[in-house]
This record gives sequence, C-alpha cells and structure tokens, in this order.
Amino acid sequence: MGLISGLRRLLREEQGQVIDELEIIGDSELVIRQMDGSYQVQDATLKLYHSTASGLARSARSVSYRQVPRELNQLANKVASDAMTQQSKLDPENMVFYAPNLGGVSVVHVDGLRVYASNDLGTSAHRFMIDAACLASLPSFGLAAFENLGDPRNGVVASKCAMNILGVLLQPLSLSVQLCEDNVGTSEVILRDVLVVESLPVPIHIAVRHPSIKLTPAKFDFDAFPGLLPPAYQAHPYWTSDTTFLSILSPGD
Repeated sequence: MGLISGLRRLLREEQGQVIDELEIIGDSELVIRQMDGSYQVQDATLKLYHSTASGLARSARSVSYRQVPRELNQLANKVASDAMTQQSKLDPENMVFYAPNLGGVSVVHVDGLRVYASNDLGTSAHRFMIDAACLASLPSFGLAAFENLGDPRNGVVASKCAMNILGVLLQPLSLSVQLCEDNVGTSEVILRDVLVVESLPVPIHIAVRHPSIKLTPAKFDFDAFPGLLPPAYQAHPYWTSDTTFLSILSPGD
C-alpha cells in the first residue's frame, strides 16, 4: 500500500500533468523485482496491489525501477509513510462508512455470478463498495480492472476494522438484485463510482437512503442464517465481535 499511496500522492500533486520520466526506488527486492517484471506475483492479495500500482505507474511516459539498501532509502520510506498517514486521515467531505444492515442483505447476480450484498440504509456517505477479491473474480473485470482505478480521495473506510480503499471503479457495475426473503422479484441496477475495498466483509455493498436510522450494537449469528455469506467472509474480523447494525426508527422512537 505504501507504493500505491505514494503514487497517488504524486499524481495529485502533478494535477493531471504528464510525467515524462518516473523512477521508482525501493529497498524491497520483492516489490521492485515484481514491479519490473523480474519476479512473478504469486500471492492473490499482492496481485491486486501489483495491478493497482502498475496502472498508476503507467501514468508516466517512461517508468524505471531501482533497488537500494534500506539505509539509503530513508527519505523515500518517510515520503511513503507520510502518504499512507495522510491517506488514513479521513476527509470529512468524502467520508466513507461501512455500517451494514444485514436485515436487508440481498442476493445479487453480477457478471453471471451469484453473490450477496449488504446495504447501509443510508449512512452519511452514500457509496457503493466491492471487495477487491470479488472484483478480481468477475470475468468481465479481473485484474485488468485494477490497472485503471480512479482516485478515491479517502484511503480508508471508516469502520471498526481497518479497510483500505484501492481506488474507484471507473466502469459501471451492472447488477441484478433479488430479495433473499422470498427469492422472487428482481431489479436491474447500474452502480457507478464503486469503491474497490481491500478485505470488505461482504462481496458487494449497496448504499441506499432512508430518512431515519438507528445504530444498534449486536453480534451477528450466522448459524441462524445459514448460507447468508460464504465462509471466507464469515471469518472476517468485522463479524467476530459486536457489530453496529442499522435499523429503521419507527414513529415515536
């Protein structure tokens, strides 16, 4: 994430100006060799990072990579650290929350795959989100989508767990939404400016609006709703302790 944060900061400072030559210097042999193509990227998460960073680096006409000893790279490490710190500071104007209402979980068909999506019943920032691994698994998107992500402005999602935002999906995401309760009735939805989030607790999150909401701490019981989310998502630390749920306030509450 340090390389991604540093590249985003550089591109913001350049304000759309074309960069003729870009030299990326790092003390990690693994990162530098993967970025210059000498090493293959095997880890699934690193593939997401690699594709995102590669797409950002290609904003320059010419890119080169150089590895240096850690003791000679202190300035670059500080710049990357500062960029990550700045990115972790939430911009109030672009605040992004994740506080799902699991009472409204829906079955979603996207790109021919059946997944589950949560909604937020209208928290203050109405943003759509997709888990990075889920996006990478979609046939029409895959890793190529990570090479052309927009600037998310905020680098993290405000939640009980740290969740990094890799970027904004520039392509629209078409969904067929089906209610879980009766398994009938579908509607076609096109999501735009979807945030790509590393390790989102659900495959997809749909932001909706509601005039009145209430925050309620509770621990979700997946045993009561078998099959609600795949096991890999149930194991996410977001669900392992008390979670804030949203419920509708009835008149007089």
